[in-house]
Amino acid sequence: MSTGLRVLRCALLYLSAALFVLSICAGPLWAQAETATISGTATDASGGAIAGAKVEATNVGTNAVQSTVTDSAGRYRLADLPVGTYNVQASNPGFKTLVHPGLVLSVGGSVVVDFSLPVGQISQTVNVEAEVSRVETETSEVSTLISPQQMRDLPLNGRNFEQLLTLAPGVSTIAPAFNAVTGRLYGMQNNYSVSGSRPTGQMFLLDGTDIRDFWEHGTGSGYGGTSLGVEAIAEFQVLTNTYTSQFAGNGAVVNATSRSGTNDIHGGAYEFIRNSALDDRDFPDKIAGLTSPPPFKRNQFGVAIGGPIKKDKLFFFGNYEGLRQGLETTTPLFLPEPYVAQGMLPCGLATVVPVAGSCTPSTAANSTQPGVSIGKIPGANTLAEQLASLYTLCKGCHLIAPTIPNPLTTGDQAVGADLGGYFQAATAPNLIINEDYVLGRVDYTIGANDSMFGRYVIDDARVADNPRDPLGIFPSGTSRETSS
Repeated sequence: MSTGLRVLRCALLYLSAALFVLSICAGPLWAQAETATISGTATDASGGAIAGAKVEATNVGTNAVQSTVTDSAGRYRLADLPVGTYNVQASNPGFKTLVHPGLVLSVGGSVVVDFSLPVGQISQTVNVEAEVSRVETETSEVSTLISPQQMRDLPLNGRNFEQLLTLAPGVSTIAPAFNAVTGRLYGMQNNYSVSGSRPTGQMFLLDGTDIRDFWEHGTGSGYGGTSLGVEAIAEFQVLTNTYTSQFAGNGAVVNATSRSGTNDIHGGAYEFIRNSALDDRDFPDKIAGLTSPPPFKRNQFGVAIGGPIKKDKLFFFGNYEGLRQGLETTTPLFLPEPYVAQGMLPCGLATVVPVAGSCTPSTAANSTQPGVSIGKIPGANTLAEQLASLYTLCKGCHLIAPTIPNPLTTGDQAVGADLGGYFQAATAPNLIINEDYVLGRVDYTIGANDSMFGRYVIDDARVADNPRDPLGIFPSGTSRETSS
């Protein structure tokens, strides 16, 4: 073995040990709903039950075998099987061995596989080519499975796996609240209503652990407006009705399982680029008189790899995804007229605020719409300092051409004039999002009926210059979600 391979193997073994310790120290898991179950009966050609028949399920990817024997009524059950493709066989002395190859188990699935063993030698093997029914007959759950093919092949804006929830019947998208306060608390991602339920409080599970954000509005950090990890998730199901008490949630459960390694090394690298080259101007851009859309550039890149550390026993999978985004958004604002920052107010306010000295018409130099009668007010110096700070905060603002008459700034007695006079401006702050998502998982097959895994996830998002806060009142923020 070369020195490089020896170093890589040692590094993977150390990673396995670290994840093993983390799995022991982690908080309690929910019921093992991320796995699948196979059950059924074994009978002879006449339909009589066969007791003591051996039933084995072999994972095609890892060669892990789980087995059981039928009871006196010929029934069997293999629980807590990781998702994947299996070869399931039943054997008993005096009967031929019957094999159902290529059985695909999905997250949370419960598949019924019945065996009718023909008389013969146990060394004789018969492959059953008929497909096993995919109709769920073991539970009353109403659910929708999002398959690996759908997760990899369907286009996702921002590679947000939560958008796939809309493939389930009765799921509708709820846009996030567009303001600086709730945007910083809840995140900037969309919310979802399932069967008319409130767009918050749904249960999101990954490998049986709760991965909801603090405010229960989605998964991960949510700060960048997307939920990363589509390459790290093998598949998930959306439970919308009549699911069992092992789950929680307000009207719906998203039950996902992470990808794991197999005996074959598999992986890939990717990068997705989106920019403003083909974008059109938004409505605020047109009102502001812009001839082209504000700059926008988004890069999403990453790598995913999985494989064996020790064949048939120990496996690893890792995924890294990065998001780098710069987006300018034109936002209309209402700022005081320039003469207000000089300590002047319209004379129409004389009944409310005393105006010192004589009133003079505003000019083009201190008003966007000259002609309003203005006068000096007491305490003007202090007021001017406070109001001037608004202009300083609004960096990059530019005046919207008054092509649309604005009654708020027309005449002495207009409502806008009585409030001090306001003009429309526009700003295009650069929304900067840097987010990093990392998932590592190690699986270990202990024996014929025992296995374990450890997993660690970190989602770190940093946002600056939020367009929901064009005056920069709220500071830049960071949100980090970690689960093990």
